[in-house]
Amino acid sequence: MEFRTHHLHHYALNEDVDPDLVEQNLENLRDVNIPLILKYVFTVFNAMTWKWFYYSSNTYASLKAHEDKPGQHAPMTTLINMYFSCKLPKYISKIEFTIRVLLPYLLYQFVLLPLPLFLGAMVASKRGHDEWSEWLLNAHWNATMNMLLSDVITNVHSFIVIVTNHAGEDMYRWRTHAMPLSGAFYIRAIVSSANYSAGNDYIDVMHGWLNYQAEHHCFPKLSMLSYQKAMPRVKELAKKHGVPYTQENVFVRLKKTVDSMCGTTTMREVPLVYEERLNITNSKTKSKQKKK
Repeated sequence: MEFRTHHLHHYALNEDVDPDLVEQNLENLRDVNIPLILKYVFTVFNAMTWKWFYYSSNTYASLKAHEDKPGQHAPMTTLINMYFSCKLPKYISKIEFTIRVLLPYLLYQFVLLPLPLFLGAMVASKRGHDEWSEWLLNAHWNATMNMLLSDVITNVHSFIVIVTNHAGEDMYRWRTHAMPLSGAFYIRAIVSSANYSAGNDYIDVMHGWLNYQAEHHCFPKLSMLSYQKAMPRVKELAKKHGVPYTQENVFVRLKKTVDSMCGTTTMREVPLVYEERLNITNSKTKSKQKKK
């Protein structure tokens, strides 16, 4: 199911059906009439719980939509929507989501992994080793808190390097679909993607190799190491043909993404007539190439 959502994202980048279109997914937050500071507080909470809040519920919803009817798209389903919305499709079960998705991870990560320390403390206490029992109980508490903290940190890290890839006032969103691997497809891959600092293995590892989004969306099946080699060529081609190529520090991109989430900025759009002309032109060109 993760493959399906990724396929939609890679071949419908920043279109309405893109499951990762941040501006569309956060419409309720953008439109709600509350103080801006509260919107920023929500985005911090969202970053700290991102895999729980966004990925888990949406992946489950996409799975159930596909099981209900192959090819069907699930509506945007955050953790809040999952439990408090009355408008969920019939194929989504809150009980199944809780038991099948949330509980296994919660039990394994925060109960089973630290559990041996707690059991050891109980055994030591029964045998009269109070010092050992106290030490193991402290170790159990520290282990549980470390697991919780590491979960928050990994959520924040993944939020920063993933959510910011295609969001911000300088990124383009689209109302029509471009034929995969057409000229329009490649242009969209570049003008709707933001690269970060890149160029060597140390920087790339820290970004999880997610700092080559223009290259990744031009060539979705390319290997990670090849992105590093492709970037100078793609960048040069974009400059040669006047195609905007965005590469900025990841924290600059984070600020632009948060502004887009909170509604203080809006993504760029091309007039529909030019979108359609570009798609038609590229479609005809590709058809001629196939005939040859």
